Amino acid sequence: MEIACECQMPSPLEDRIRELCLKAAVAQNEADLDQIIRQLRAALTEYIHDARIRAVEVIPRTFRSDKKTA
Repeated sequence: MEIACECQMPSPLEDRIRELCLKAAVAQNEADLDQIIRQLRAALTEYIHDARIRAVEVIPRTFRSDKKTA
């Protein structure tokens, strides 16, 4: 069974996660790093939530036995 990947441009949230990772890598002190990590954790939580919603929409459509589109 082949699953199509609907690849898209990175979302603003994905861009934000990349930006926060870069900031964490060059943080000058522990206080800055702690703040960045909190923001990164929140962004990742939001990304996971969004991914779960997308999966619920895509998986039933992909594995439907009658192959009809929703």
